[in-house]
Amino acid sequence: MRDVPLDEAPSLTPPEPHTLHRWTSTATRAWLRRLGVGLGAVVALGAAFVIWAGLGSPSKLPRVELALPPQRASSWEDVFARGQRVRLCTLETGEVSGARSMLLRGDHVDFDRAREHDPLPIYAHLIRHPARGDALIDAGLSAAFEREPFGNIRAPASWLHRAMGTRFTLPAGRSIGAQLARLGSRPRQVYLTHVHGDHTAGLGELPRDVEIVTGAHEADDLAGHLGYGHFGEGATLSELPFARGVPMPPFDVAIDVWGDGALWALPTPGHSRGHISFVVNAESGPVLLVGDASHYAWAFEHGIGPRGPSERDEAAGQRSLDRLRELVRTHPGLRVVYGHDAPHLICDISPAP
Repeated sequence: MRDVPLDEAPSLTPPEPHTLHRWTSTATRAWLRRLGVGLGAVVALGAAFVIWAGLGSPSKLPRVELALPPQRASSWEDVFARGQRVRLCTLETGEVSGARSMLLRGDHVDFDRAREHDPLPIYAHLIRHPARGDALIDAGLSAAFEREPFGNIRAPASWLHRAMGTRFTLPAGRSIGAQLARLGSRPRQVYLTHVHGDHTAGLGELPRDVEIVTGAHEADDLAGHLGYGHFGEGATLSELPFARGVPMPPFDVAIDVWGDGALWALPTPGHSRGHISFVVNAESGPVLLVGDASHYAWAFEHGIGPRGPSERDEAAGQRSLDRLRELVRTHPGLRVVYGHDAPHLICDISPAP
């Protein structure tokens, strides 16, 4: 190996400062450009996902205050004795399977172990008023659930249900549209106890001009932003203005929805922000539709409130349940239909000829 003279050896002299700076600046700019493109793509995809996931969500809809007739303070005894009577029919529109204990408030220590995994029915309630025509409380399931266990529930809500292990089943001919057709019904209004997907999935099978009514600020609930995909373009939400209601103990305020005592709305927040329950002055006797303020009889009887989005909501839900239980205690003639449990199904409406 020959020695290389120093004047022939490769130069180890570092590059001039301006050359190094130029190379570094070029590499940095290229790296930043790639990073910017990557971050831009992530942001764009994220924004697209948020927009797509929010399609059909009530939080995006315009809202108006529901027009109310003059409100007059009364007593439940007077309402049940002299209020307008209407026909009521509870429609079972399929079932949902999952752990019942998951529906109870987060700090509960007891649940109905014997029926923990029994399927829960999904209801809608048809009211037939002699002068106003038909109205619906909740919309049940659509025929899409006959073919697919998550029916018309969009992602990401359907992914959430899959992760929770919930499944929906709907026998043929039991969708809300099919049942309303058999009863010759074309509802003018649908009152939603809340905007969770198992209560809104059938909206697309109702008349296009049906008025959708919710509790105040229900669309601002977490579920209102989730995007189940059940609220069509051009829809408007009519919100119940409880500030214009009247005291109806044990509730500080309630709304006589039609002004004749036939239907009363009760604010029962907790399971959702604007959840509402109803008292129906049915021909066969007054009925309390609690909605998901209490999902099933065992929870109502044991005084365990519903699960909610937060501890604060669950505390509100417990207060709502306590008021409902007091209403039933002081008026034992009230028949109770729970959100997903009706030991005695009620139907005063016969199928159309």
